Amino acid sequence: MGKRNKQNKSLKGRFMAIPNHLWDSAAMRDCDAASRVVFLEILRRYDGFNNGRIPLSVREAAEKVNISKGTANNKIHNLVKVGLISITKNSGFNMKGRTSREYELTFHPSNNRPAKNLFKCYQKKNSTTPNTFSLIRDTVRKIG
Repeated sequence: MGKRNKQNKSLKGRFMAIPNHLWDSAAMRDCDAASRVVFLEILRRYDGFNNGRIPLSVREAAEKVNISKGTANNKIHNLVKVGLISITKNSGFNMKGRTSREYELTFHPSNNRPAKNLFKCYQKKNSTTPNTFSLIRDTVRKIG
């Protein structure tokens, strides 16, 4: 029997890649599991060309993640707050036509512009920064 050629094996179907620096970021660490799953659903709909026009309604997000519509809305707004996504087209019941919100992934380029990477600017509230550590260290040295 001949050897199998391992180089001919290729991935079939679509797949999504998440850079390690994004997954390890403070923005992603502050997201709970439901927010991460909503983020993955938005990322799943990105095809490489539609950034800024990625459709996902709150109802669809709630159905896919198996959470309520209110919770899905909160998770989407949490993703916007931490800078992982931004809303490019809003929707509502008072708008003509049945349209859903459209999103942009901030770590991918959009409309021939470089990636915004808003998640890199996110800092957790009430977190200790290196300056805080140095203040604590200096205070302890003065006391002791």
